[in-house]
Amino acid sequence: MDERPPPAYIADSIQNAKNTFLGMSLFLYLLNREDTFQARRATLFPPGEQHHIRFAREGAQTPYEVLNYGPIIESMRGNAQFNLDYIRVILQSMVIQIGDMLARNRYFDQTPELEFYQHLRNALGHGNRYNLASGEPRRLARFQGREVTRELDGHHAFFSFMGPGDVLELWDWLEAYLRQLPP
Repeated sequence: MDERPPPAYIADSIQNAKNTFLGMSLFLYLLNREDTFQARRATLFPPGEQHHIRFAREGAQTPYEVLNYGPIIESMRGNAQFNLDYIRVILQSMVIQIGDMLARNRYFDQTPELEFYQHLRNALGHGNRYNLASGEPRRLARFQGREVTRELDGHHAFFSFMGPGDVLELWDWLEAYLRQLPP
């Protein structure tokens, strides 16, 4: 969507992002619980079978990329760094995508919370580090006791300044704010 999305569309996108993130988190939780995984191992990886998933490829000679998911799943289990990176990448991409919609609507300077979101989005788009240009932040950028100040320049956004729960709270606030705006 290139045009300016209506507030309800952005709010729906936030709800979808929350659902996606929570679903991915549940997947990682269940994957890393030994009792749950062992109970489902025979269903997920039937003995003697190849475990493949096919991905469509646009314009390719072969229409699908075949991926053997068994070894991938096994490498994810119990790999704490992978799990943290996975959560960070999923959150980063969703924060940036929602931020792009907010930017197209020129919402960032309307409240301290939206200004806060703009700086978070920019940090995530610059390698997960706050990169505050000279004079930034120009307006108050605050959410629930956290404030973007000049001292954050060069510091990580995830997982030192904010964690996944903080993003979910910010999305809750943002979704409610957008739903009360006129179309």
